[in-house]
Amino acid sequence: MGKFSSPNINLIPDIAHICESAGKSTVLSVLGNLTGRSSGSVIFEGGVSQPPRGTLGIVPQKNVLFPELTCYQTLRLWRAVKQLGDSVEDEDIEQLLRDCDLEKKIYSNANNLSGGQKRKLQLAIGLIGGSKSGFLL
Repeated sequence: MGKFSSPNINLIPDIAHICESAGKSTVLSVLGNLTGRSSGSVIFEGGVSQPPRGTLGIVPQKNVLFPELTCYQTLRLWRAVKQLGDSVEDEDIEQLLRDCDLEKKIYSNANNLSGGQKRKLQLAIGLIGGSKSGFLL
């Protein structure tokens, strides 16, 4: 992946500018630590340069689903990837799938979902594990 370089961006006043210009995915990829930056810095709440693990949910544009796993299994897998020792172990996966309008597909394999349903499942992946914020790329 390439490096991203931009003058210091304060997301609160400049969010309208970012949303109207090219490079939204790049900025969000830098914030999610998916893409490196050539200069500048990112400071999150509390003055830290990276958000605590699991608090930032990223929903990439590309499909990150395993076709042979059910929606439920997919969220169990991604919850395990995102979790730390103090994460929410008893998170209700079925409720999250219902909240993402996938209640009839909880036990369907990802390869049997429509394009829109796959996107909803990816949204659930971004939210699983106690994420406080989510970025749709």
